[in-house]
Amino acid sequence: MKRSLFAALFALFAAGVSAQEAEYVVIVNAQNPISQLKREQASSLFMSRTAKWGHGPSGAAVDQSMTSKVRQAFSREVLGQPAEGVQNYWRKRMLEAREFPPPVKASDAEVIAAVAKEAGGIGYVAAATELPPTVKAVKIADPIR
Repeated sequence: MKRSLFAALFALFAAGVSAQEAEYVVIVNAQNPISQLKREQASSLFMSRTAKWGHGPSGAAVDQSMTSKVRQAFSREVLGQPAEGVQNYWRKRMLEAREFPPPVKASDAEVIAAVAKEAGGIGYVAAATELPPTVKAVKIADPIR
């Protein structure tokens, strides 16, 4: 009985981890040569308006709404803090350095359109979102989980 209870709990935990891993996918412009990013690189592109890609273009990050579950997961796992912490960081940057946060889009479709439009575009969408050929998914090599 204890073994089957343990097995059932383990299966539930494993399913929860799989579901958590599948909450979002990071996307970039299809012309971008990368296929994987370290968390630190992705964070830099979202937390600095002056960050550049290694192959040249300036980063053009796009965020989702503060109420988006996708943004909550992305902020926690890639930026290393809750979305509210990221918002507070940008409030401070606006006051101190007149540096503005990435634009916020209301839907996955709007994020895709913005990323497709910019050579240095990067954003994130729900994992189940179908991606057009104008953008591609990239793997975050070391997300916080």
